[in-house]
Amino acid sequence: MSYKQDENGYKGEARTRAFLSDHFWILTRSVDADSADLIVQQRMASSAEAIARRDRTVELGYIQSKYFEGKHQVRIHRSYVDDPQHPYRKGYFAFLHSNDEQEEHVHYFFSAEEIQKHWYKDRQQDHYCFSLTEERSYADFRNLGRKHIKEKIVEGIRELRGSIENLIWRGFIASRSDTRMLGDTAGSYILTRPHGCPTVIYKVGEEARPLEPRKDVVPTLSYFEWGYSGSGPMLLAASILTHFMAGDIPTRDEINAVTDYLIDRLERFNTSDHVIDTPMILCALSYIPYPVRETDLDGPLKSLYEETLKKYARYLPSTADADTA
Repeated sequence: MSYKQDENGYKGEARTRAFLSDHFWILTRSVDADSADLIVQQRMASSAEAIARRDRTVELGYIQSKYFEGKHQVRIHRSYVDDPQHPYRKGYFAFLHSNDEQEEHVHYFFSAEEIQKHWYKDRQQDHYCFSLTEERSYADFRNLGRKHIKEKIVEGIRELRGSIENLIWRGFIASRSDTRMLGDTAGSYILTRPHGCPTVIYKVGEEARPLEPRKDVVPTLSYFEWGYSGSGPMLLAASILTHFMAGDIPTRDEINAVTDYLIDRLERFNTSDHVIDTPMILCALSYIPYPVRETDLDGPLKSLYEETLKKYARYLPSTADADTA
């Protein structure tokens, strides 16, 4: 790193510290890791509050500080901004500083989501880039007030805390939830209404047990339902898939496919039980709408279904499970 880069790095960090220190405790790591120059924690009013919060999830925000001159480019690697589990990295911000023509301090402030939307990518597509041009003035992000920036950081910290708590909750639920074991024969999911209460029973051979709602996968106050579009059918689709996939968490696209192409299309108040088996799940994952006739899979839809069989082969203990009923 050059002398000038060192100087600009120090200048950007110093200005960020001065701007945020009234509202946050400023923390640093002993190494520059994950593009976080500063780590911020909201100030607590008293030592009693700090003691009371010892056993809560630690609430932190991560700030990348930069100082740039004129129209020089600022670059941040995409891995620092993007998140494999979410649309964007929560609790992460870029705080850019400069001087205008009158040598007055100027700053720009962005969340990770705003970096994705408003910065541009370099030729290699591996960095988000910022630079001032006639077309890109970033006026909406220039010289934001302290209160506004504080509120954005606090909201980002809360989002990050929620994600962490959800992962902890998901791990707890996953370790205590009943799912199929890989290699076991795939059973059927029986949708029934004893006393009018929507219930799902998983049955394999002569053994039957209730299907557990996986609210760690689809957080909702709803319960199992089918026959319409809503959070209850989505919870049911996610719970069936997570059980069928031996505890692997299905993607949002997989949940939506089973919800839209199967669960939503069942008769809600059917006089007899609905029985969902492996071929029905695989058809929904192939974007083949219920009901499916046997002849449908001998025609143009056959290749779609066969591709899905290959994709989910590890969850199918034998070819017999994948045969169309």
